[in-house]
Amino acid sequence: MTIETSTALILGATGNVGWGAALAFLDRGAQVIVVSRDAERAASLPETLGAPDRVTALVGDLSTPEGAHAVARELASRGGCDHVFASMGPWWQKGPVVEQSAAEYRAVMASNLDCHVFAAQALLPELRTRAGSSYTIVTGAGGHATIPGTGLLVIAVSAVFGLSRMLRAEHTDDAVRVNELLIRARIEREPRAGVVPAATFGEAPVAIAASEVRGQVLHYDSPEAFAAGFSA
Repeated sequence: MTIETSTALILGATGNVGWGAALAFLDRGAQVIVVSRDAERAASLPETLGAPDRVTALVGDLSTPEGAHAVARELASRGGCDHVFASMGPWWQKGPVVEQSAAEYRAVMASNLDCHVFAAQALLPELRTRAGSSYTIVTGAGGHATIPGTGLLVIAVSAVFGLSRMLRAEHTDDAVRVNELLIRARIEREPRAGVVPAATFGEAPVAIAASEVRGQVLHYDSPEAFAAGFSA
């Protein structure tokens, strides 16, 4: 199986990181499936990504087990996918941990942790026996930092680090290759000084999907550094 003949499920395609991954898979000729909780946004994604004939948009909420399994069932009805790129969770910086409400805590965990857990539970069982498949979990360097006001985000991302470690260990002997992509760069859609354009960044997730790498934490500091340190 090549990237050109594969189907990639991009979780978080409305964000800059997922957007770049979707563009790169499309550029290589793959079929792409995207998911959004917002039906109107989902309907617009195939056109805005510039490939309406090769982009399928699903409506679903991955922050609940019911929503994640509904997406998995819909995906299976369409033949499944070969690669999952899980880039989920918005930036959060609203103040010290002790000043946050229980509702705020639950919201941050749902959007930055629960979605990763439930997506993995719903999607990985089918990929376990799918030859050539891959599952890439995206994390951020912010999870290792102590930036003022980001406490709840750090808690959530720290848990995703643990999820990544366990999933990589638990699927060592399966067909699916589980890896983590730890981003240490600012990714934006439009080029400007100090940022990596999303389309350029997207070359990294495609390279991981096309490789034989498994069970690794791959660092992304810049396109050049990733290319120099990545060995397929």
